[in-house]
Amino acid sequence: MGSGPASAPGVSTKGELVRSATPTDFRNGLVARFRDADAAKLTEYLESEDTTLAIAAAWEKARRTIAPGESADAAYPATALARFAGFVEGALHVQPPTHWEEGLSSAVYRNRTFTGFAAPHAPSKEPGFDREKRAWIVTAGKREFRIPANQFDSDGSHTYSITLSDDGEFAFVAMYTMTPSKFPVFRIDVESGRIQWRREIWGGVWLGAGSGPCPQHVDLLIRDKSVYVFGVGILSLFIEELDVSTGDVETRFGTGYMDWVSPRRA
Repeated sequence: MGSGPASAPGVSTKGELVRSATPTDFRNGLVARFRDADAAKLTEYLESEDTTLAIAAAWEKARRTIAPGESADAAYPATALARFAGFVEGALHVQPPTHWEEGLSSAVYRNRTFTGFAAPHAPSKEPGFDREKRAWIVTAGKREFRIPANQFDSDGSHTYSITLSDDGEFAFVAMYTMTPSKFPVFRIDVESGRIQWRREIWGGVWLGAGSGPCPQHVDLLIRDKSVYVFGVGILSLFIEELDVSTGDVETRFGTGYMDWVSPRRA
């Protein structure tokens, strides 16, 4: 057997796909597995203990409810989307957030090329900026945290989501922009305000042609030993599961990657 794809730092050993070093490698791994997968192979993937592979298979099953050659904008059947949402909840043992489920319900296969979603109608939080310390300011209730600007690849405007651990000792912050690109999630010690880890999220990366504004919304959920990043934008719906303690990526899913599995098989 080969050595498999190059591994990115900060990912688990749970399955080859989640160890992909770049979004392109991840996409190519999905294409290799699903492009020629028949019904039996799809069932095998659905039953895998590898949640990255299983959730991708559940989405591919939903994609196949739209027959090849259907009209330019074909809405996904509501029953197929409901089954997918139920599969995600069962695989990850977490209830997807409302905004994510609302986005999922709007899924349309546009121009027989990619899956699009309605722009999320969700409240957004914009961080403040401490010019003296060159840091973004985010808040959770009365608590205030500063994240140095050098932690970001872009100086553009940011939106953020924040949640605290049940014991109140840690804050988890997602800082993202209105473009379909990578963005960081941080674990911050509440008492000291220090960043304990930073993990780059790939979920909404757009690997197609062109770029531009892409309204999106991200929710963070904490369950047991995982923090879940649920996101939806007009070009992609995605999930990434991170280990609470280390930030290692345990599960990764994005509809934009699966759009490259073409042609869709009936």
